[in-house]
Amino acid sequence: MLTPEGNIGLALVTGTLVVGIYQMQLSSPLDIRSVEAGDADVEAQERNATWTAAAVVSGISLIAKSPETFTVGGLMVVAMAWTYRHADQVSPLTKKAAGGFGVADVVKAQMPGAPSQTEPATAGPVYSAVI
Repeated sequence: MLTPEGNIGLALVTGTLVVGIYQMQLSSPLDIRSVEAGDADVEAQERNATWTAAAVVSGISLIAKSPETFTVGGLMVVAMAWTYRHADQVSPLTKKAAGGFGVADVVKAQMPGAPSQTEPATAGPVYSAVI
């Protein structure tokens, strides 16, 4: 068993390991915000980082028999997962969380008269210029 001071130190080191795992497996949240919301590659890698960090936290806390380590490490896993999942849902067009809306929904909200990509184009006058 560790002393109380040792438990706190180990908990802080475990939290730092969680941050390191996320930084090694994913780009920064700023880079993730610049790609399209809901990117499948970012989501898969975020899940991979979450499972890896959770396994490391569980292993360290079971070996040390320290509930403090599990609590701090677990909170860091949740915080990092939320940070990256939120960054992945930010639309690069609106700079806000997409909230389940795709680019087509944003375009339709900004330009109500514009045809959506799923609707067939209606036959109307075609204008062109010959130079």
